[in-house]
Parts: sequence; C-alpha cells; structure tokens
Amino acid sequence: MIIRVGILQKKNNMKSDEFYNYWLHTHGPLVKNIPGIKRYEQNHVVDREQRGIEFPRSEKQIDGFSQLWFESEEQMNEAFDNEALELLKEDEKKFIQEVPIIVVRQNQVVEPPKETDHLLKRMTLIKRRQDISVEQFLHEWENVHGELVKTMPGVIGYTQNILIDRVIKGRETTYDDIPFDGLVEFWFESKESIERAFYSPEGQKTMKHSESFLEEITTFLVQNHTIIK
Repeated sequence: MIIRVGILQKKNNMKSDEFYNYWLHTHGPLVKNIPGIKRYEQNHVVDREQRGIEFPRSEKQIDGFSQLWFESEEQMNEAFDNEALELLKEDEKKFIQEVPIIVVRQNQVVEPPKETDHLLKRMTLIKRRQDISVEQFLHEWENVHGELVKTMPGVIGYTQNILIDRVIKGRETTYDDIPFDGLVEFWFESKESIERAFYSPEGQKTMKHSESFLEEITTFLVQNHTIIK
C-alpha cells in the first residue's frame, strides 16, 4: 500500500472549529469520488505540546493531516490525473492554503489494535540531521530506532511512514518546501502514558538515539476520523 499524506494549514481567516467542520462534513464526502482509493482518514490537530520530548520542532503551522491509501503509486497517480477531481481541487481553495503532500510507505513496528477510537493518537514529523545521509537516516530509523521504541512502556501502536516523494500541486517541489524525512504515528492510552513512556529509562535511551540522527521532532495530538474504511 502507498499512502498520500496531505499536510494541511487552514485559511488565515478561518477559525479552527469552522475549518475542521468544513473539512469533515463538506470536503470529506467529496474525497469518496477519487477512483481507486482504498481508505481515507482525517487527523485534526488538537494539541501541539512536545510531551516528553526535549527537541527542536518545526515552526510550520499545521492544522491537520489527511491520509489516502492506494494499492500502488501507479493507481495513485492515475487517480489524481482524473478530470473528475476538478471539483475537489476547487473546494480545497475554500478552506486550506497550499497543500504540501508526502507520499509514504508504512513500516508497522508495533501494530495498533483494529479499533483505536478509545486511544490517543500522536503524529510526529521528523527531520534528519543535515550531516546524516538519507541512507544513514533510514538505517537508524528502521533498523535501530524502531527496536528501541518496542521496549518503551505503554506504546500501544507505532508506525513509521517512510517518505518516498514530495509533491506540491502545480509546481516543482524541493526539500526546502517540505523539510521533513518521515512521519510517525503513535497510539497511547492517555497523555500521562505518553510522558511515562518517554521519561522511562527505555524512553530516555530511545531519545538519546534520536539525537544521533534527527534534527527536529514536531509532535501533534490528533483526533482521527475515518471517512472510508
């Protein structure tokens, strides 16, 4: 599976509740018209505290993450070349600013339960240190860091979303436009369990390893809405 993740920022003149309501109830149903889509989720940002992480974070304003699942990159590309999506594109102009897109593949390190409505979801954008190559970053993240996260108490789910492409509609995209290297999804029982996990000896060891290959960790608590299951 390939996942197309939109990094959303609301229009400056919109209030947060207005933005989330429009995204969920007006824009969300339009996405169902995308051909070939297998799953669609909205993640509404409700908290931007670092919680248990003492690390620089991005200054970019982010209000939500969309996630669209496809069987392959080919199906995804075909879907977004479809003329039927013009209505969707026009609607985006009403409530969001320019939408950076990352295309990712998933590595399920700690598989979350099928039902997660009762859990707290945290999404985290990570940026590698600039003295670390992409190959080194991927090795440390997938082969070392993931194993350390498994030892942390209270982690109910942990998914690495490994970036394979960057897209901004209508123009060529550079690393400076979307200065991130991956997206993390965590599931916990509560805010308290997040802090217990990261302040535990295992959590401290994990974060010490983060310093060896990461420059920024930008965390968000989100309210998840599944539109297409």
